[in-house]
Amino acid sequence: MGYSYESLSKMLDGEEWILSKNEYGEDVNISRHDGYVLTMTFQFDGWIRKNYYYDDGVVEESFKC
Repeated sequence: MGYSYESLSKMLDGEEWILSKNEYGEDVNISRHDGYVLTMTFQFDGWIRKNYYYDDGVVEESFKC
């Protein structure tokens, strides 16, 4: 599923952050920041995937072990 700043903002429903699970059962933290929404996926392989969804439509992805 493709996400955007707008769709994630709606998912937050006024909250600053929420915890969820993705379709694979991995924990996901979704948080609102000034100008972007950050998703942090705690993958089963030990890596953390960070996706930044900016209000101008730009999306960035990084990984941390």
